[in-house]
Amino acid sequence: MTIQKDLLKELDDITKELNKSRSEIIREALENYVKKYEWLHRIESKAGDITLIFPKKIYKQILDIEKKYKDVILVSLQVFVNDELLRIIVVKGHRKRIIELTEKLKSLNNVKYAKLTTIGIPN
Repeated sequence: MTIQKDLLKELDDITKELNKSRSEIIREALENYVKKYEWLHRIESKAGDITLIFPKKIYKQILDIEKKYKDVILVSLQVFVNDELLRIIVVKGHRKRIIELTEKLKSLNNVKYAKLTTIGIPN
């Protein structure tokens, strides 16, 4: 497995802070990823939020993507944090559309953080 140097340094800092080995941290991270993947793909309808951090220069690109997903976006809000925007997009709808929206937002250059948090809801 190849890990970028900066990510490896962060991992080593975490191992020291938590007094755990690299293997333990990586195993826990993989377990969490698998659980999240299973959760995202098991329930069809979702509600939740997408949290983004990005520079102001790509704001229009974010809005252009959001316009194509009005069927799952309930509301979005943002605030400036230093020189960047923190945007929270509240979503509800079919799992595939929400995941597709999240992936499109993540794929934009200069998006520094993108995370989808969901809960399952009855159909």
